[in-house]
Amino acid sequence: MPKDATLKKADGASAHVGAAVRAADVDVRFRTKKKDVTALADVSLDVAAGEFVAIVGPSGCGKSTLLKLVAGLLAPSSGEVSLYGERVRGPRHDIGYVFQRAALLEWRSARRNILLQAEMRGMATEAARARADELIRMTGLTGFEDAYPHELSGGMQQRVALCRALLHEPPVLLMDEPFGALDALTREQLNVEMNRIWRQTRTTVLLVTHSI
Repeated sequence: MPKDATLKKADGASAHVGAAVRAADVDVRFRTKKKDVTALADVSLDVAAGEFVAIVGPSGCGKSTLLKLVAGLLAPSSGEVSLYGERVRGPRHDIGYVFQRAALLEWRSARRNILLQAEMRGMATEAARARADELIRMTGLTGFEDAYPHELSGGMQQRVALCRALLHEPPVLLMDEPFGALDALTREQLNVEMNRIWRQTRTTVLLVTHSI
């Protein structure tokens, strides 16, 4: 595990059998001009298919680094990371990723921000629109499909980002402090909503946060 981090699994998470995400004896070291920095040391982690796992720890303990390893955006200095038994050797296109900031395109409506994922992946238009509408209903965005980001609250913008990440039905969803920039009440509401969405979709979720 990352230094000073805690792993928590949602109740009932082990409904599916088999490792979706596995890290084995992973180290990550960076070299700077002044010194060598160890971001992760001897990290091993198994996340079963369908589990919702949260890694809680202070800023700088290596949580986001671990997500980048799983996404293939960063290579370990030693050890191995795998998804469904396949070693991660580069950027993965079969995952969903939600960041702290929604990163929506201001000139596109909520629905068109969600469908950006489909355009980038070459998904069939009709199927993508049907999936987008399903996610919009699931996340409580009905009535705001045509609203632009500046017309949405921070919490609603994150819902749009979540829909975009889930559009292609990824087997693994990575969430990097997704609600960290929101106020406490909105954050609590989205925590509840995220748990409900996970129970409906049973997507494997790995979330990192500093918020207990």
